[in-house]
Amino acid sequence: MIACFCLGVYSLFFYSLFFILYSFILLFFYSAGVVFFISFVFNFFGLG
Repeated sequence: MIACFCLGVYSLFFYSLFFILYSFILLFFYSAGVVFFISFVFNFFGLG
């Protein structure tokens, strides 16, 4: 029972760590896309 409890805590910790890492990567790609889009719009209106 103790081993099962430890395994559950370990899997929960692993899943939360994976979720945090995934959200950080998603946020990084989203912010990079927003910055790229803003620079593209500024260049487009600046040239046009």
